[in-house]
Amino acid sequence: MERNEVVFVLGGPGSGKGTHCARIAAEFGYTHLSTGDLLREEQKKESELATKIAECIRDGQLVPSSTMVALLKEAILNGDSKRFLLDGFPRSKDNLEAWFDAFSDEEIQVSFTLFLHCPKEELKKRLLERGETSGRADDNVETVLKRFDTFEKESLPVVEELRRLGMVRKVSTVPARELVAHRVRRYFKGCRLVDPVERTLALIKPDATGNTNEILNRVEQEGFVVVGKIEGRVWSQQDAATFYSEHSGKAFFDTLVDFMSSGPIVQLCLEKVGAIKAWRELAGPTNSTDAKTLEPSSIRALYGTCGTKNAVHGSDSFASALREINFCFDQAGEAAAVVAPAEETAPAGGAEQNINGRDGSVDGGYNEDGFAKEERTLALLKPGISELHSGEERLAKHSLKSRNKFGHEERSSCT
Repeated sequence: MERNEVVFVLGGPGSGKGTHCARIAAEFGYTHLSTGDLLREEQKKESELATKIAECIRDGQLVPSSTMVALLKEAILNGDSKRFLLDGFPRSKDNLEAWFDAFSDEEIQVSFTLFLHCPKEELKKRLLERGETSGRADDNVETVLKRFDTFEKESLPVVEELRRLGMVRKVSTVPARELVAHRVRRYFKGCRLVDPVERTLALIKPDATGNTNEILNRVEQEGFVVVGKIEGRVWSQQDAATFYSEHSGKAFFDTLVDFMSSGPIVQLCLEKVGAIKAWRELAGPTNSTDAKTLEPSSIRALYGTCGTKNAVHGSDSFASALREINFCFDQAGEAAAVVAPAEETAPAGGAEQNINGRDGSVDGGYNEDGFAKEERTLALLKPGISELHSGEERLAKHSLKSRNKFGHEERSSCT
């Protein structure tokens, strides 16, 4: 079954989500699903649900997640397209959890999250100007301020969680609209060239930390990139019980908690195309004894101690990867241990400095429209190295890196 492809599009109220989604939909063949439009259409039905939605919008509050996801699911499953831009979703952690409850990894592939960033004062100015002509009930000072507060409290934490999963592409919407559109467009052009990578959590358990170097060498040989690592952590029993809470009540739960809190572990965030499935295959069967027979070259077969002391852990789904990576890298000072993709940032001096030279003329590093020149480069994997980098995604990842004339590395949007 062909999976539907989804791009989450987030940003504060007035950040330009609708404008840029419409452009991308027209140019790249996506279906633009605006959560706001879906809710407004539902209100026209004059039902009890419509009344509740109207009250939420008027008060600047979020509509219940189950309602929002149900509307999205109906639109996706009944749509003619297989590619969707979800404008304004997910707005909260509850939204994200409801999404995972409604869709499996086999049904939906979330390629990335486009985060359109704009300062609060600029957003307020834009919305109040729009309110003069839009006729929308939520474009007034009181509701605008409530919407800002809701966005900061509910939506920004979602952006941060998705960032650790390597899924956020941040673009400032302060510069001129055409420049912003160009920057947004590059991410979608990149997605046509390279399959989107995934991130997954890998744990080296207490019985295998003595073999950490060997396991890490194997990880890199199989084409994974280690984008986050914390060594030497010792979990408390509460940490282990929380992490494995889905197994609470099962016969092996207490033994598992005791084992995972018995010594230091290594926490890894791994990146690769299809990382979740690939890491679980490399880890091998859950029971180390079975692994020695069924998959003798797997990590659990090589380094597992016994049936249940099985050397490593791996996330089993996109939802699990999101939860587990944020669990392991969420403490103070540790979020930085996970490398995020490169972001577009607005220069301190404004958009003009970003595209022009000191004298105001178009700088040599940019084309006549004021956009950064696109370049291509050749990358060769030399004899003795190529066998360490299996998979086309590794070649694509490195060959799509380039440096502009100022020495700044430009990274492909999907790597």
